[in-house]
Amino acid sequence: MDTYLIASKNNNITDKECEEFLNDYLKILKYKKLLVIWQIYYETINQLKNFGKNVSSEFLISEMNLKKYALANIYICNSLNAFYMFEQYCEHNFTCFKEKIKQRIYDNNFSYRLIYNLRTYSTHCEIPITKIKKYIKYNDFSEINLEFLVSKNEFCEAKGLQPKVQKEVSEIIREDDIQILNYFKEVELILLKVITDIILHNKIRIINVYEKASKYIFGKPYKAASYFCRKGITNLCVIPNLKFFYYSLMEVLLENEYCKQYIDETRENIEKLCVKIKNIMNFR
Repeated sequence: MDTYLIASKNNNITDKECEEFLNDYLKILKYKKLLVIWQIYYETINQLKNFGKNVSSEFLISEMNLKKYALANIYICNSLNAFYMFEQYCEHNFTCFKEKIKQRIYDNNFSYRLIYNLRTYSTHCEIPITKIKKYIKYNDFSEINLEFLVSKNEFCEAKGLQPKVQKEVSEIIREDDIQILNYFKEVELILLKVITDIILHNKIRIINVYEKASKYIFGKPYKAASYFCRKGITNLCVIPNLKFFYYSLMEVLLENEYCKQYIDETRENIEKLCVKIKNIMNFR
């Protein structure tokens, strides 16, 4: 990846203009990191799904040993930590999430409330997975899946969790154990919706960054504007980061087949934003 530094077209850019652009540009980096964190969550869920999918018949007849049991809990804990990272990152970096989005998604999604409390449960109370159930999907053993189970009784009796959620679990889930993987997958889509809400809430600011960037010459390091040098920013990779955000936005919110069903209502607006960025920066 080439490294580019910002320089003004005519070197007449003011310190105030530089400061405004820098602040907005750093906000773009926060959106970029948000997409990266979602990808981390996505990959941890894939690890969990792959661990419990298409396992061999030898695994079916073997006993669940310490290593396999621990590995399943590692994947669960990784997913819970990635969820918490996403939630905390949004909480500390996006006012719209803290003031508008968070409470809405929490109130409207049982799966979000469950995973939110399961993270507390796994940190302060118990290891999350107490059982792993194996079952044959087809008679020819061509697919053998695993169910990852959390003890409903232990979860509902644990201290430090939200009593409302514990009551919900006892009433909604009829089985003795919580089959947790489907709830993780539901949250995966909920987090995508959070991203679209944050991006679209800030779309004017995002477009403004690209419009300002398009007015500058992005050249070799020695052309760096003196303002950024005075700020100690000697390696501001503007173009690569703007490209990274643009292509990541396309990949996560437009090209990901898994999420299309969930963001249809906002897809057109995301597409318009990407087209606008592409036209401004002439990205291929």
